[in-house]
Amino acid sequence: MIRYLKFENQELPIRISYYALKRLKLDLGRSFSTDDDGTDYEVYETLLYYALKKGYEKTDKEFPFSKDDMEKIMDEVYFDFLRLIPEFFEDMSISAEELKVKGGDVEPVKKLNP
Repeated sequence: MIRYLKFENQELPIRISYYALKRLKLDLGRSFSTDDDGTDYEVYETLLYYALKKGYEKTDKEFPFSKDDMEKIMDEVYFDFLRLIPEFFEDMSISAEELKVKGGDVEPVKKLNP
């Protein structure tokens, strides 16, 4: 799934996927959490960088940014980016029932705190 952020009369393709989440963890030594209140700016800039990088790759475009550009971009797209993030996690979620329909052999995860 690709989504777009408007920045300086451009549509920037982003894709938050395993790649972006893994690179964020490798770069910063911590994981992204959807429970974050949106104020861990280093995490969001890093996530945006790798989401853009993957978005450009998936749309066959040359990636024109450096990590240093993220602050400038984030200054314009911050709230739009925050609004898009949950869409990617909804897209990544799949139930045990869906996996079984697709031929997987998965047991449902038991919730510790129902």
